[in-house]
Amino acid sequence: MRSRQSDPAPALLVVDDDPAFRGAVVRLLRDEAIEVVSVHSGAAALTTLDGQSFALAVVDAQMHPMDGFELAAALLSRAPDLPVLMVSGLETTEVLERARAAGCTNVIDALPKPIYRGDLLKAIRAGWGGARPAA
Repeated sequence: MRSRQSDPAPALLVVDDDPAFRGAVVRLLRDEAIEVVSVHSGAAALTTLDGQSFALAVVDAQMHPMDGFELAAALLSRAPDLPVLMVSGLETTEVLERARAAGCTNVIDALPKPIYRGDLLKAIRAGWGGARPAA
């Protein structure tokens, strides 16, 4: 895996099995001049992570066959510094409780679907610690 310090990396990895939702999030982020890579599954995310590094991952909690909690756990073991923002149709507190129960200390927040532009951008900025990574 490439080092974040030595190689430029896309700012965000978006992982969602719903193509319409994934496309909407990608358009919103690109409208904000945020570089993004999107994939349709947890397995595709892990494959993508082999060749690139990211500043933050936006992950759907309810995907199949690998759900967002399983993916967050795999990301934690492969890229422990990668923060994960979960999105879901589930209640936010339920998502965060399930993430904690699964040991996913990399899950920094959860947003309910549908996602509002301002809420997503605020959560992303918080995940970046207020600083925007170079795209």
